Amino acid sequence: MNANRVFARLICFLFFSTASLFASRVIPGNASSATTTFNFSVGPVVFPTGANQVLATVVTGAGEEQVGNTFSIAVYSGAAAQFIPVGVASATLNNQEKQSNPLTGQKIKFLSSCRNQNDKLLYFTVIDKENISAPVAQQERFNYFLVELPDRTKPTETNVEVVQSDIPQDAAGAPADYIAGMTSFRVPGGQDVVIGAVTPNGSSAFGAGNSGLIAAYLTKSQGGYNLKMQNLSSGEEGNQAISFNGSLSALKVGSDATILNTVAPYIDMHWDSYLQRLYLAVSVTAAAGATDGARSIVVGRFENGKLKFQKIIPDAVVTAGSNTNIIATKTGGTAFVHKVRTMQTTTRLNYLIVNGGNGAIGETANLVYAIPLTNLRAPGDETNAWQKDDNHGIAANVTSNPVDDYNEKTRRLRLRAFRSPAESVSQLFTTSDQAAQVGAGPVPLIMSGNATIKDMFVRDDSVYVSIAADYDYDAGSSQAQQPGIYHSQAIFDHLGRIAAWTPWQRVGGSDDRSYGAMLDASNGDFWYVTGADDSNVNTVKKTLWGAGAEDGLLGGTTSDAHVGLVSLITRQFPEVWGGASAMAEFDANANAVGLPNSGLTGTTTILLSGYEKCMFVETGDNSEATGTIKPYTGDFSTDLASSTDGSFPSGSGRTFVISGGSLVGLGPLVTNTIFSNSIYSWIAVGGAGGAAVLSNASGQGFLPSALPAGFTFKKIGSYKFVQKIVGDGQFLYILTNKTLDRVIINTASFATGSIQKTTIATASSLCGNSNASFSDLIISDKLALLATSKGLYRIANGSSVKAESPYWENVALNESAGPLYALSFSASSTNLNSGLANGGQVYGLSSYWGFDQARIYRFYINEGSSISDTSFRNISDLFVEGTDTYFASFGQMRTSYTDDGSVRFSTRPAICGRAMGLFAMSPNTIVGSTMFSNTPDKNIDALMGTVGSLGRVVRLSSSGAWLLNGSFGLRVNE
Repeated sequence: MNANRVFARLICFLFFSTASLFASRVIPGNASSATTTFNFSVGPVVFPTGANQVLATVVTGAGEEQVGNTFSIAVYSGAAAQFIPVGVASATLNNQEKQSNPLTGQKIKFLSSCRNQNDKLLYFTVIDKENISAPVAQQERFNYFLVELPDRTKPTETNVEVVQSDIPQDAAGAPADYIAGMTSFRVPGGQDVVIGAVTPNGSSAFGAGNSGLIAAYLTKSQGGYNLKMQNLSSGEEGNQAISFNGSLSALKVGSDATILNTVAPYIDMHWDSYLQRLYLAVSVTAAAGATDGARSIVVGRFENGKLKFQKIIPDAVVTAGSNTNIIATKTGGTAFVHKVRTMQTTTRLNYLIVNGGNGAIGETANLVYAIPLTNLRAPGDETNAWQKDDNHGIAANVTSNPVDDYNEKTRRLRLRAFRSPAESVSQLFTTSDQAAQVGAGPVPLIMSGNATIKDMFVRDDSVYVSIAADYDYDAGSSQAQQPGIYHSQAIFDHLGRIAAWTPWQRVGGSDDRSYGAMLDASNGDFWYVTGADDSNVNTVKKTLWGAGAEDGLLGGTTSDAHVGLVSLITRQFPEVWGGASAMAEFDANANAVGLPNSGLTGTTTILLSGYEKCMFVETGDNSEATGTIKPYTGDFSTDLASSTDGSFPSGSGRTFVISGGSLVGLGPLVTNTIFSNSIYSWIAVGGAGGAAVLSNASGQGFLPSALPAGFTFKKIGSYKFVQKIVGDGQFLYILTNKTLDRVIINTASFATGSIQKTTIATASSLCGNSNASFSDLIISDKLALLATSKGLYRIANGSSVKAESPYWENVALNESAGPLYALSFSASSTNLNSGLANGGQVYGLSSYWGFDQARIYRFYINEGSSISDTSFRNISDLFVEGTDTYFASFGQMRTSYTDDGSVRFSTRPAICGRAMGLFAMSPNTIVGSTMFSNTPDKNIDALMGTVGSLGRVVRLSSSGAWLLNGSFGLRVNE
């Protein structure tokens, strides 16, 4: 079989049969049921990606032995729209055709993939001979495999080639008992290698005695492919591991450390192809002496085929100060690191991402940290001296400023890096530093037994973890536990460094247990592996954009789409009346005055509004009585309550629709919100005809314990063309196209509609033009930001939006499209007011119809005790030295922007002869990179038509689904 032809055909199927990717939600395999993929439990899974983080395929390995199982390894084929088997009975084995396939029926221990010099995917595996009914030592080896699907109408008839290595030997040259870890990548110099961590002969414990690391290089000759063992100590061909145990100088400080085999995996390995460094994570106990210590991360580099170990931090730093180092410990202490990854941010800086930390077993497995890494690459240096530098790819000095490198002639940015390594305790993050704490705290997992997150991956500026556990709450540690995929996004300071992280939030549109996941960042789709429990992990699912018909989630029950939220919204907000013109989402976390953002204790909600109509929907609640949020799914229509007199209707369902009364005459309601004081919450809506607030007869809002049954909307003030309504616990801010008013939250005023207001900005005076207008607003404690037809304005230094007469100043937007059309943000706390003020990221969309242009600007908020020059700054997005500017240009008009650190959505209504569209910015876009109008981003088919208007993409906090409102109603990704 011609391996190149085989691989080319498979990749062609995977990439170009895209229609089938949207054909099913549960991916078919060998199971007879449409609700599961396999008839056995899955073990390891890999999600290889192609160019620009487009998911290339999914590869699964069986988590149990099953006689005759041909799907022991399975590869997803887009051509067949299902998984195809690699464990077929007959295969080409070690270049000999028609041999018994060694993969058939096996339990798979490890899977990995990498890309060769031609960008072709290579797959490697280890058959599990240890964790089976009858373990057999000294039988595990590396396997390289290829698969071809000759006829997509016969998806189970595949041609398979397998190449096996010799049994790897330990550091003493004796056959290793088992393989404890595996990874694969392309090393400097151009060879494809699989690296294995092996246990000593006669032992299953990794990290003791003659444990080590060994390499098998994939080579090709006239006879075919071969896996040749290489001695990483000598750099020569040979079957002997390089020693890796507690005596390793890059791991221990002082006396030998102990590598622990308490919680699997016992070693995790990650290759960073940009830094060209191998990161090895283990759990360790330091020796007991006062000058003893241990590192849980070891750095490796390759020199002439040899693996050289580097110290991630110096010995003196390990043993100095209090024992709060994230990746090291001292004097009998322990450090557990279960997973290690790396991140290159969109600001071009490098970070190490670790799951675990300094602490005892059961204390760190739900923690994730970020550590800056040095980058000594030097553009134009043909010697590549950085490759051999011990200070490259190690922990950086967190107090140092990044260094920008520019082209000598054009002065364009070509590199940004941390250059200075950490040399003292004060130059390292500790476990309590905000910038280090991914997720702003623990993931929602209780530390019982040896519980760990199941998977972790990084995409651009975000970290994702998979949790497979029941809903629960531990009162002792105040720790909630919730299943699903969770996400945290980095927030950058004015130098492009990570300053904070957003709190963990569920993503993917489901609370399924997640045993492994990956994001296709080109469109926002998730692929993940799930199952009822750890012994029944048998289903691979994929999210997709659309109406979600009969998906059992927001698209209705599995048999009736009509009762689903998507169908309901489409009916309630028909296209002929403009559809759903506004949507806002509210989680159950406490706001600035201590009430839930949703207004209701333990409940998440969304508001939708359209032409003189508002819909209030409960989307999840604490139904498990564990302090957690379980998303509502399926039926949103039964017991729907509605009114036509402007009152909030009574009902026992999830959905409440209000029309009539004071909503008449307001026109399309283009903004809505829930706001609070220290006692009550209110709903406010606004449109071209004015604004209205939902209250009882006395003007009071609803309490956190009950729905606002019997309340009515009352028109407030005499507003026209309301653009935005925002509450901060003390005031209500009402933005029209011409004015910004600050309204005192007062029950008597809401009862009569005669509000107490102060106009704190007018477009004509602020912009110096009678034709000027306002379009968007953000309130952040003392700071306010105004999007105007003349650009961006903020509260001036020394002033406050709460002052009697606030002062404003213009924010320079170099190379903008002119008007600032929209604002959005990410916050470092679930209390959005303080989280935005003390570590927030703001995105400003400069967009203009006349030029058919749009550009996105990024800013960092850190207000301090008073507003100053350092309170609000560009995050050093630039192209040319000395000029802060936009992050990316779309090349066409856009009207909204959503950024979660990995996926960057924008929307455009139908205009200028172009169809309306939902777009995702090209992944891997980094500061200083150019986007051209012909390939700026990807147009996503969300089945919403081509004519009409769109809102802004919003993530549902209960399930993590993406939502998009518009003239078509609602579309979802789940």
